[in-house]
Amino acid sequence: IFMDHMMPELDGVEATEAIRGLYGDYFKSVPIIALTANAVSGMREMFLSKGFNDYIAKPIEMFKLNEIMDKWIPREKHHKTIAEQITEPEPELDPPLVIDGIDTKHGIEMTGRSESSYREVLALFCRDADERLEMLKEVPNEETLKLFITQVHALKSAASSIGAAKLSESAELLEQAGKRGDIALIRAKLDIFRVELIVIVSNIRAAAADNAEEADVQHDTLDVESMQRLCGALEERDVEALDAILSELSAKSFESAVKGVITEISDLVLMGNYNKAEEMADRLKG
Repeated sequence: IFMDHMMPELDGVEATEAIRGLYGDYFKSVPIIALTANAVSGMREMFLSKGFNDYIAKPIEMFKLNEIMDKWIPREKHHKTIAEQITEPEPELDPPLVIDGIDTKHGIEMTGRSESSYREVLALFCRDADERLEMLKEVPNEETLKLFITQVHALKSAASSIGAAKLSESAELLEQAGKRGDIALIRAKLDIFRVELIVIVSNIRAAAADNAEEADVQHDTLDVESMQRLCGALEERDVEALDAILSELSAKSFESAVKGVITEISDLVLMGNYNKAEEMADRLKG
């Protein structure tokens, strides 16, 4: 279990204590790994004392994540580690991917040294930012301050992961102000931060559109056999088959609407929401 340290309602420590308190040996022994942006001295000892097995600092580097997976997942349950999937870094782009306000070289390094994976992370960042922008329209009050801190904390880590260092620093400023209860500073900086976030999202989408125009690719057609395999794997909840099928589909050059639905299905599968994923797959069949 990967457990975020900072979450709304129950935080990671409280959630872990609740799991450890459940009846049965499984709940006492299942590995729980803390995800935290507060990688300061003494944090590992604190997490271990609270029932965690280990922790990994955010922003998460894919190869460090692989080390954690190797350490805590029994060898007989291994499918394919990141190290086995990526034997060597992808060749650098020519010309390299350029996005204003983002160190794309750092972002690619953070996402497993895979440019294609990095582009998927950028798309996910944009969709996540759209949702969080709605939640950050208003200066928080006493009741909403905890949720506000969680939102900017998440954006701090996500921005750092894609290489948007300045945006990450701005999010951290708001997070620390929230922890101090400094509403005046939040009021002074929130609109500026929202503009910074909107600009970064716009720059990412503009770069993606430019790349698509330069590629001038012929769109692939979603064939019946692929849809049957996808729907069958969803019905069977076959995670390994879904991983293979969705990776195969994601690599193809579908038109943007189809590509978007496939990405959404991938996200839903990742979250274990198979019923909703099946509904989205039915939309593709239609």
